[in-house]
Amino acid sequence: MLVKFEVYYDGEHWCARGIGIDIFTQGKSLADMMENIKEAVGLHFEDQLQSSEDIRVLSISGPTSRSSSAQSDERDADSSMRTDNCKDTLGCTG
Repeated sequence: MLVKFEVYYDGEHWCARGIGIDIFTQGKSLADMMENIKEAVGLHFEDQLQSSEDIRVLSISGPTSRSSSAQSDERDADSSMRTDNCKDTLGCTG
């Protein structure tokens, strides 16, 4: 299963909105937001993960105007497209 998220910076937080699923999360940094996505997906799809279904998370962002702190955050993680695997009910592993 592939779970997609639109990722954007709102001027204060990194936000992730599920595409086709009712999940929304955010974080002060891009890394925090990615961890929050993993946790939210792990909880939302707990039953599927317990049955050993492979769940992949795809985060997508478009071009936006970002502050210098947000730009430095991007150097630590690629925000244009990222895929992680969910392996267990405790969350996803990258």
